[in-house]
Amino acid sequence: MLANDIEDLYLSGDFDHIFDTQESFDITHVVDHLHFLEVSQLGIFPVFAISSRRDRSVRIADIIHEDGRSIGQLFLAKNSSIEDFYELSLVEFLAYLCDVDRGDFGNIGHIFSKDYLVTGDVSPFDYDQSLRPSSDIWGGFSHYVRPLESRIPFQDITANSKILVPSAHHSEAFARYTYAQTSFERFLRLYHCVELLFDTITVSRIKKLGPDIRSLSAILSSHESKEVDRLIAISNDFISDPELLARRLTNIADYQDISKIIFDDYSKNGNPIAPNANPPRWSSMITSLSAGRYKETDLKADGAIKNHENYHQFIAKLSAYWIYRVRCSIAHNRIGEFILTDADSDFVACFAEPLLLEFCIQIFSSTNLADLQA
Repeated sequence: MLANDIEDLYLSGDFDHIFDTQESFDITHVVDHLHFLEVSQLGIFPVFAISSRRDRSVRIADIIHEDGRSIGQLFLAKNSSIEDFYELSLVEFLAYLCDVDRGDFGNIGHIFSKDYLVTGDVSPFDYDQSLRPSSDIWGGFSHYVRPLESRIPFQDITANSKILVPSAHHSEAFARYTYAQTSFERFLRLYHCVELLFDTITVSRIKKLGPDIRSLSAILSSHESKEVDRLIAISNDFISDPELLARRLTNIADYQDISKIIFDDYSKNGNPIAPNANPPRWSSMITSLSAGRYKETDLKADGAIKNHENYHQFIAKLSAYWIYRVRCSIAHNRIGEFILTDADSDFVACFAEPLLLEFCIQIFSSTNLADLQA
């Protein structure tokens, strides 16, 4: 509830039988703050996530400051219900005031929507300023509200019996992709599935050499090349339907601004449409893709691809490069990289992840990969 609702209910006298369950506590001061509700100088802070390292077997955990003061208590309330108001501790009651809607106040059976931290000896303002922002690290719980991400409803699903699982490591990596909770996590887990192929392909090619080892130096040289070059090489060798992959690139239409920053403004080695090209190719490529023109005839007619360029190789390289740049923007928090934030989650979920998923499906169902593993 909001502060005004709590004060109105308290002063009305209609719910004295509820408030009187906390005999030693009087409500004298109720204020809404940005991150917490203040009731009689105690702070009630919503907790929106608990670390996956923690189980929920303990209902209330004491939190102690390094100087010995009681910071307060963490109440793992989410999905629990109230059966008897007289059984509630003060911490549980204050969490209830914050959690319940005004119209449901006083009803038995309320189910908590989230967990809460209620402050003790430490001022709620001190906690808000110096401890709340870092609770993820020192406490294993978060006051940060993660933005909602778009979800795709299930439709008819077409199974793919051609997808190869090269090793038990890949099987685990595929499962980690499904278990991932955010678009950023899903993208990195899916990228790891491709990354695992780097060594797998090298080993398989060495095994295929037989007694003739003259090609060994070329295989080892390719293995030691930069990651983006290895990704591009895998794309060239195992992508079988460049037109379908190019169709996924048209999703860039809704994300032109951020795409321009990541792929063009922060251009790196390996960019097939580098900004120093003469003439620059970014504008023509994005104009064509955003208009749904992704086929070879379309892109060459629009000047996005030069007439002498191989469509298959170009789409394979462009897709691999864009996938790699998104991977770097998620995984690397350093100067020289564009850093994606939670505000960019739709870009990853609706453009980058579908592109990478199609990339993975084609690679792992490639007959060339199956022949190499045979």
